[in-house]
Amino acid sequence: ESSVYYYFKSKQAIFDELLCLFENKASDMMCQLDKALAEQTFSAEQNFYQTVCDTFFERYLMDTFCNKVMRLLLIEQFSNTTIQNVYERWMFTEPLSFTKQGVFCSYAGGCYSER
Repeated sequence: ESSVYYYFKSKQAIFDELLCLFENKASDMMCQLDKALAEQTFSAEQNFYQTVCDTFFERYLMDTFCNKVMRLLLIEQFSNTTIQNVYERWMFTEPLSFTKQGVFCSYAGGCYSER
């Protein structure tokens, strides 16, 4: 018997722990991006949108841990509706929500409403 089962009761327990770690990391990343967006610490010379996109892709989608968990979620979503909801949230809903906020920010003037 594998030593990993000394710490976890089953494969599901391992998966649940990975999912919890992933959601914590993804939530933290979104909070950091929201904070950076609200603070608007970018100078006019910087390409704000490019910086946001680079940060999002490098620190979230291309993060080794997040990327591997997203792959697991991609596979598991077809047999588990809860996992499907988690996958849709972190692959589409949260990023689109963040992108929507970013679209309505200007380089020098900060954020403004959709109106």
